[in-house]
Amino acid sequence: MIESTEPIVVTGASKALGLDKGVFGLDFLMKNYEGLELRKCLRDVDNFEDIEGWNLGQFCDYLLLPEKEKKRVLYGKDIPCPSEWSKILKDKLGYLFCNSEDDLVNCLPESLQPLTLMIYIGSCQSRTPGHRDLCGSLANNLMVYSDEGASAYWFCAKGSDKNMADQFWREQESGRETLDHDNQFLPPSRLVSAPFDVFVIKQTSGDFVILPPNSAHQVINLDGKNIKVAWNRIMPSTLWSSYEVLENYHSLCKPEIYRIKTIAFYALKNRIQLWKDKKLNTTEKWRKDLTHLLRVNKSILFDECIDENSSFPSPNPPPPIKYKFFKDKTPHTRTCNFCYADIFNRCYRCPVCDDCDICLSCVAEGRGCEHNEKLEIMQHMGEEEIKSVIKMAEEIYLDVSEQLNYKRELPQLELPQDKRRSIATLAWNMVSKHKLKELFQCHQCRLRRDVKYLVTCSKCSTKYCGFCLWNRYFVKQFDIELTLEQFACPKCHKSCNCPSCLRERNI
Repeated sequence: MIESTEPIVVTGASKALGLDKGVFGLDFLMKNYEGLELRKCLRDVDNFEDIEGWNLGQFCDYLLLPEKEKKRVLYGKDIPCPSEWSKILKDKLGYLFCNSEDDLVNCLPESLQPLTLMIYIGSCQSRTPGHRDLCGSLANNLMVYSDEGASAYWFCAKGSDKNMADQFWREQESGRETLDHDNQFLPPSRLVSAPFDVFVIKQTSGDFVILPPNSAHQVINLDGKNIKVAWNRIMPSTLWSSYEVLENYHSLCKPEIYRIKTIAFYALKNRIQLWKDKKLNTTEKWRKDLTHLLRVNKSILFDECIDENSSFPSPNPPPPIKYKFFKDKTPHTRTCNFCYADIFNRCYRCPVCDDCDICLSCVAEGRGCEHNEKLEIMQHMGEEEIKSVIKMAEEIYLDVSEQLNYKRELPQLELPQDKRRSIATLAWNMVSKHKLKELFQCHQCRLRRDVKYLVTCSKCSTKYCGFCLWNRYFVKQFDIELTLEQFACPKCHKSCNCPSCLRERNI
C-alpha cells in the first residue's frame, strides 16, 4: 500500500476480530463516560465553530433527538478513546495498532508520546473537510458502531498525487485554503473534474480503512449515527514523508504534534539498543528500516550544523559560535514561539524576552524579537553526541549488509547537503547581519535597506531587497540564500522591471 500509495479497505473487520457490540457502542459510552468533557472535540459543521461546555452525555442525548428537533449538525472529533476499547483493539490488531513495535512513536519516552488514538462520533450530514493526516502519518480508521443503514463515504486521492490534490483544493472558492488548513469540504460533483484519481469508499459498520501517507481525503456521514476509532502510525518506511511535511507546517505556523525529528532520533537509538541486546534478527526489512532512519537523521543533523566557511555578509571575520545548553529536566518539549514547530535540539533564545524560543527556520527567514542582535544559540545536546549515534547505526548497517551477503558499504542516500546550505547556517548568517546594522540601497525600490534584507548578485554585485524580490518577481530571499547556486539578479537576466532598466531596454 505504501508503495502504490492507494487506500485499502478491509470489510467486516469488526466481525473478524470478534468485537463485542455491547462494548463498542453508544450505550457503553453513555453509561461509562457520560461526564467526559468535550474540550475542542465538538464541531458545529455548518458554522465552522467548536462548541464548548458540553460533555459526552449531553452530546449523545442530542444525537438521540428526532432529526426535526436538531437545529445544528454536530460532529464529535478527537475524543479520547476509552481505555477498554484501546486494550481490546491492541490485543486484536497487534502490529496494526498504534504504539506497536512497528510504530516509531513507541520509541519515544512516554512523557513525549503524542495522543494518536481517538474516536469520532458522526451524525447524518456531519463531515470532515479535505485534509491530510498529521505529519505524513499512516491513517487507520475502524467503524465499530453504526445505526442500521448508516454509513460514511470517503473521497480519497493517492498519496503520490499530493501536489495535484493540494493545487486542486487551493483553486476552489477562496483560492487560498490548502489541504493543511482543514477547512474546505468539496461537493462530490466538483471532485469529478479533479485531475487525479479519486477513490470513493463506502464504509459501514465493521469496515477498516487504511490510508497511505499524504493521501488527501474528506468524509461525509449519512443515514444515521456511527462511531469510528482512528489512530495514526509512523513507520520507518513512511518517516521521510513525515519529515518532508514539516516545511509546510512551518510555513502555515501549524503545530506538529508528533515531534518527528525527536521520533527519528529515538527510533535510531532504539534500533541500536535492540541490536546490542540481540533482540533483532538480521532481515532485509531491518536493513531497509535502518536506511530510512539514517537518511532522516543525517538530514536533521545537517540542518542543525553551521558551516563556518559559508558566505558571510561582511569582510570582517564572523563572530565565534557559542552554544549554550538548556537545563530542561525533560528535553525536546520546547516549541517555536513563532511557527509552533517542535524544537528537537538547537534553536535561538532571547536572553531579554521571557521564555522566547525561535526555531532555526524562523531565524533564517528573519523572524525574531526586538533583540535579534542578542539572540543566543541553545541546544539540548552536543553535535558530537548525535554524530556518535549515527556512526553506531552505520556500523550496524555494515554488519547487517555483510550478514545478508551484500557489499560492506553504506547506502547511497539522497541528502539535502548535496543541493543546498543548512538552515542553521542561514540562521547564523541572519543573526550576524542583525549585529552589523549596515545599510545599502535596493536597486529596485531605491530605498536604503538593512543588510539583512538584501541579496547581492553573484555576477554584477547589484543588490535587491527581499521585499522587491517577492513582490515583483515572486522569488523568496530565503530560497536564494539557501541554494548552493550563484544568484543572478533580474538585471543580469534582463527581466528587471525597475524604471531605470525599463528605460535602458526602451520599454
